[in-house]
Amino acid sequence: MSQNVSSTDKFKANLLILIDIVTEMFDEGYEKKVIDTDFKLMSLLKIVISRTSGDKMLRNFIKKTHPYWDQILEKDREYFKNLGLELFGVVKDKGLDEYTKDSEDSFLQKLSGNHVELFKELLEGEYEENGEKISILDEERKGDIWKILHSFVRISIVYVHQGRKYKDGKYNVEFFPEIKVKGNVEKWNIKSIKF
Repeated sequence: MSQNVSSTDKFKANLLILIDIVTEMFDEGYEKKVIDTDFKLMSLLKIVISRTSGDKMLRNFIKKTHPYWDQILEKDREYFKNLGLELFGVVKDKGLDEYTKDSEDSFLQKLSGNHVELFKELLEGEYEENGEKISILDEERKGDIWKILHSFVRISIVYVHQGRKYKDGKYNVEFFPEIKVKGNVEKWNIKSIKF
């Protein structure tokens, strides 16, 4: 990982790429009549992400996902579906109020919670084109999404390592003590961390 780009900036940039992929899925799903709503939540999420602290987002990712890093490494599809639904569920349960309380944008305040159901439809959605069934979540998108999720975990491990202030063969700060950095460095093949 480049020393010029912070873990939080890299995490945020990759999250925006993930949002772009899901936006394409929503657009294709609407265009091909897999879903019946021209849903623009993803554009709003990009605004929310750009206004939210990368440090806060990365810490939340670590807290919510670290018990499941092995499932991410193994590309467990059920975990992926549950993660996606959980991310959308957080927005549904808390609303965007949590993230936009200082915003005067009334459109954000009118957002409905049907995005969870739409996302479920997209994950399983197919349409027919020239006699061939095409999945919205095709192999290319799955591959790209797994690469991004893997990058999130690698970024998280580096972030925890840096937060613990490794010096003279030991950590000097307690930071996410539940994370076993050394084991994860080996498992995830992170070459930028040396012990």
